[in-house]
Amino acid sequence: MLLVASFIAANLLVRANDAPEMGIAPVDVKVSSSQASDPRSLIDGRGLAESRPGSGLAVHTDNKYADGGTMWNADYSDAHPWLVFDLGKATRLTGMHIWNGNEKGYNGRGVQGLEVLGSADGEHFQAIGSFRLKEASGQDDDPGEEIAFPAPVSARFVRFNIQSNYKPGDPPSLSEVRFLSPDAPAHAARVFKPKYQPTVYPVLPVGAPALGVENIAFPADAGVIDITKPPYNAKGDGIADDTAAIQRALSDHPNAGAIVYLPNGQYLISDTLKWAHGSRDGWEEKNTALQGQSASGAVIRLKSGCAGFDLPRKPKGMIWTGAAPAQRFSNEVYDLTLDTGCGNPGAVGMQFMANNQGCVERVRVISGDGQGVAGIDLRYTNENGPLLIDHVSVTGFDYGIWTANSINSQILEAVDLTDQNVAGLRSDGQTLAIRRLSSHNAVPAVLNNGGHLALLESSFIGKGEAVSTAAIVNSGELYARDVKTEGYASAIEGRPGALPTEYTSRPIAGGKASLGLPVKEIPYVPWGNPKEWVAPRKSVERGGGSGDTAAIQEAIDSGAETVYFPRGTYKISSTILVHGKVRRLIGCRANLDVAAMEQPVFKVVDGDAPVVVFERLSSGYTKTPTFENASGRTVVISHCLNVCGAFSGRGDLFLNDVCSNPFTNWRFAGQSVWARQLNVENQGEHVSNDGGKLWILGLKTERTGPLVTTRNGGETELLGGLSYTTTDGRIGPMFNIENAKAFLFFREVCFNGTPYREIVHEVQRDKETRMMAEDAAYKGGSLIFRSAE
Repeated sequence: MLLVASFIAANLLVRANDAPEMGIAPVDVKVSSSQASDPRSLIDGRGLAESRPGSGLAVHTDNKYADGGTMWNADYSDAHPWLVFDLGKATRLTGMHIWNGNEKGYNGRGVQGLEVLGSADGEHFQAIGSFRLKEASGQDDDPGEEIAFPAPVSARFVRFNIQSNYKPGDPPSLSEVRFLSPDAPAHAARVFKPKYQPTVYPVLPVGAPALGVENIAFPADAGVIDITKPPYNAKGDGIADDTAAIQRALSDHPNAGAIVYLPNGQYLISDTLKWAHGSRDGWEEKNTALQGQSASGAVIRLKSGCAGFDLPRKPKGMIWTGAAPAQRFSNEVYDLTLDTGCGNPGAVGMQFMANNQGCVERVRVISGDGQGVAGIDLRYTNENGPLLIDHVSVTGFDYGIWTANSINSQILEAVDLTDQNVAGLRSDGQTLAIRRLSSHNAVPAVLNNGGHLALLESSFIGKGEAVSTAAIVNSGELYARDVKTEGYASAIEGRPGALPTEYTSRPIAGGKASLGLPVKEIPYVPWGNPKEWVAPRKSVERGGGSGDTAAIQEAIDSGAETVYFPRGTYKISSTILVHGKVRRLIGCRANLDVAAMEQPVFKVVDGDAPVVVFERLSSGYTKTPTFENASGRTVVISHCLNVCGAFSGRGDLFLNDVCSNPFTNWRFAGQSVWARQLNVENQGEHVSNDGGKLWILGLKTERTGPLVTTRNGGETELLGGLSYTTTDGRIGPMFNIENAKAFLFFREVCFNGTPYREIVHEVQRDKETRMMAEDAAYKGGSLIFRSAE
C-alpha cells in the first residue's frame, strides 16, 4: 500500500494546496517526541501552498494551528530530538527543501544545526552531511530553503539529528520537508483541467416557486427579513451586484434571531457575506439564519474571476459566519445554492461556524469550474461545533468538506460529494459522526488524519484514477458500519478488499459487535401554506407583556395545523397542551421566557396529527422542562436551543440539532428515541434512558457526571461525539449501565487536568464491573465499548 500512500501525499501537496511539486513527500515520519503538534504535518502539505497559481514557488504559513496543526516541535524535555522520514522505497537523493519552524513570534524555535543520515533498512544509517539551516521569517509566505547534499545518495529512510536551534531552551521546530531527486521534478506548477461544464440555472422571476421542490415561505408578520424588500432591495436577477444589499440585511441584525430571507432568484455577489460583527468585538456573530426559498431556486453566485478569491493559500468564503471563541450559537443556513463561479481557485462556498446548536440544511455548493479550496470549510477557525450538516451536496473543489481541530464535534447526514480534486471529505483531527455520506470521485472519499470518525451507511463510488488508491485513508480512530465501496483499489488504506459490515480501527472492548439498533428517518411534515398558519393573538404584548400562555393555547386550540411565533419573546407561566390538528409549532427564532416550574412548557397529548414538530425555538436558563410527550404520537424537536424534556408517553421521539441549557437534562422512560447532534451541558446525569431504545448520532457534552445512564432493560447506541470535560471528571463515571445494554464509540478532550477517571460503571445481574481511564480499551481518550449481556 505504499504506492497508495505516495499517491495521496503527492496529491495533498500539489492539488490540495495549489503548491508546486518540490520533490518527494515522505509517506511516513517518526519522531523522538512531539509537544502539542502532529509530526505528519511535516509531510502532508498542511500550511504549504503555491504563492500564486502558476508561480512555481511553495510557501508556508506562519499559523501553526491551521488545518489541525501545520508545524512540529519536540518536547521541552527532549535533549536529543530526532526524526526519521520514510520515502516508501529506495530513492536517489540530491538534496532537500526545508521550511523551518515558522510560527509567528516563535520562529526562533527553528532548527539551526542539523545532522542528516540515510539508510536502506531504517536501522543502519550512514552520514550524509551536517548543515546550518536559515531561520524562518516568522511571517506568512515563508519560502523555505533548498539544500544540496555533498554527493548523491540512495536511501529509503532519512534521519535528522537536531543539534541546535535559534532559541536555546525552547523546543526545536520544523514546518515541512521534501526531498529532491533527479527522478522527481523540482518544480512543477499545477495545471487545472475542469471536469465538467458550469451549471446553468433556470431563469425565474424573483420569488416564483421552483418546480419539484418544497418552497419555504413565512407569513408577512413573522419577523423575517426579505432582502428584496425595502430598505434592502436586492435584485436577484443574476446581473446586478447584490453584495451590498444582502450584507446590509445581515449587518442590521446582529445576534437578533433574524431570518434573512432570499426569495427564489439569482443573487450575484463579489465579496464575502459576513455575519454581523456588531458592537461587541465580534461577540454578536451568532443567532442568525440565512434562509432561501428553495435549494434549487435561491442561488447566490460569485462573479467569475473575482478579486480576492484567487489565492488558494488564503481561502475566502462566499459566506462567513464568525470565528472562535465557541459562542456562535444558532447560526443556520437553509435552502440555498452557492456557486463559486469560474476562475476563483481560492474560493470556499461557506466558511461555517456554529456552536451548541446550528446547521447547514438542504444546501447545494457548486464550483463553476471545479476549482476552489473547499465547498464547506469547517477548519478555518477552532472551537467549531457542535453543529449539523444535513441534506447537503458539494460539487467540485479540492475538498468537498474540510474540517480540523479536536473540538467541539460535527455531525453530517445525507451529504453527497462529487468531483473533488483531492478528497471528498478531509478531517485533520476533528470529532465526526457521519451517516449516509455518498462520494462519486476519482480521489479518496475520506481522509481521516488523526480524527475520531463514526461512519455509517455510506457509499463511495470510485471512478478513473480511483483504481490506484483507497476509498478511506485513516490514521485516526474509525468505526464504520454498512459502508460500501466500488471502483477503488481497496476500501481502506492498508487493508485489502471491501470492509466487513462492521469495522473498527482497534478491537471493541467486550469483543462484541454493536447493538445494531434500527435507524428511522425523521418524519416528513409538509411545510404548508403560510396563509393558513396561526400566531398568538396580536393583542398580546410581546417582549415584556404580563404573559403569553393563554394566547399560545388559544392559537393551538384554533384548529390550525401550524402555529408560528413571530420573532420576539414570549412569557410562559404554565403548561400549554398540544392537541387537536396542530402538527407544527415553529418559532421564527422566537425566545421563550419561561417561569420556574416543575411541569413542562409544552405537553403533547392525544390529537389528530400523528406527528408533532417543534422547531426553531429558544428558551432560557431555568430548570423547567420544555417538552413532554404524554401520548402515543411521534414528536420531532429540531433546531432548538436551551430546551430539554422528560417524557412519559410511548410515542417515538426525534431530536435533531438540539441543545439544553447548563441546568437541565433529558429523561426518557420507555420511548424509542433517535437523536442527531444532541448537546447536553449540565453537571450531573446528562441523559437518562430508563427502559427505552436510544440511538444517538453525535453527542457533545460539557461538565461532568454520568453522560448517559441506561437502566432497566434499556438499550443505548452512541455513535460518535465528544465529552469536553470542563469540570472535575474524577467524580464520574462517564457512563452508567444498569441491567441494560449499550454500545459506545466516544471521545474525551480535557484541558483542565482532571479528565474522567472512571469511564464505564456496569452492573449486570448484581455483577459489577468498572472500566478505568488507564484501561487499554480507553486509548487516548477514545472509547469503543460494548456492554455484557
